[in-house]
Amino acid sequence: IKNNKLPISAPDSEISAIIDYLIQRKFLNDIEYIDLFLEGSANRKLMGKNKVILSLNQKGLDQNQIKQRLNEKEYPEKELAIKFLSRQKPVDLSDQKSRAKLYRKFLSKGFTTSTISQALKNQLINSQ
Repeated sequence: IKNNKLPISAPDSEISAIIDYLIQRKFLNDIEYIDLFLEGSANRKLMGKNKVILSLNQKGLDQNQIKQRLNEKEYPEKELAIKFLSRQKPVDLSDQKSRAKLYRKFLSKGFTTSTISQALKNQLINSQ
């Protein structure tokens, strides 16, 4: 909040007092926001860990808190990758070009390469 370039001309002491008040009243709670964001990204957006971290960093949240919450919550990245794959059009995974295109889709959603490989292996096993 302090770093936003808002057209407010108030002394830093007043801004700090307002922020402290909001934190005490639980209007500003980074941990709770991260938890809600993780739930939303897991249930609706199907984002991988990398995209979650990037999105929360862009919102100005502390990267250490983000990683801590991801580890504590045990973010279900592999399950999300499998779910994401199931929502895609059927692709011939033996074709290198279509496989690369699907791989890029996964990467754009923030999934790690190991998670993508696991999801694709799972798809190959299930399709046989």
